[in-house]
Amino acid sequence: MANITTRVIPIMAIPGVVFFPETSISLYIYEEFNKKLIKDAVEKEQDVGIFLARPLKDKRDTLLPSESVGTSGKIISHIVNSGGFYNVTLRGKYRATLKHLIRIEPYPTALVELGEEEVDLPDDIEFENVLQDIISLVLKFDSKGGTAGFVLPPKDMSRGLFRVLINSLASLLPVDPSRKQSWLYAKSIYSRYIFVKAELERLRILNQIIRFTPPPTQDPWLN
Repeated sequence: MANITTRVIPIMAIPGVVFFPETSISLYIYEEFNKKLIKDAVEKEQDVGIFLARPLKDKRDTLLPSESVGTSGKIISHIVNSGGFYNVTLRGKYRATLKHLIRIEPYPTALVELGEEEVDLPDDIEFENVLQDIISLVLKFDSKGGTAGFVLPPKDMSRGLFRVLINSLASLLPVDPSRKQSWLYAKSIYSRYIFVKAELERLRILNQIIRFTPPPTQDPWLN
């Protein structure tokens, strides 16, 4: 990763949520300490670190332990609904590595290492083939069976597009959070691409099996 910095930011450990850079996430906040965290972050224009929570080891624990790698995000929407809950949308900015907690009260803050993710394919021809490959694979999920062509963007935009595409697919794929977390642990976007591609191939094959599987008969004697 390039341009690595360290910063103290408020953090949230959330069960079942893996947040990737350059993607958006919507959260419903009802815990009082997290509501205060969001309120202060909005007022101070602070980023917020989102980390996947680990299971509690003790029911008396008040702070969920979390994975050490998450994503820092900017709050782009903050709505207080009629029930007092917060509806918050964040846009992921940096891959964040948790160094150590600074405090727990009134909400957790931590020293984190922030870095922009790079596309680690220096060869332009190889990179173009990889980008074409993943876009072609996504297009195969067209419900109409279409194989529409596409035009690659200029080279100075391609690597940014690839990074956003891979992180967006990683965020959207219906995969167990622990597996998604392993994708986020991968510092290499190319490694994440390999994981995402394998999952897309698996889903494509599963969709083909479902598509060609006849529906169950209505005859009870044949069931």
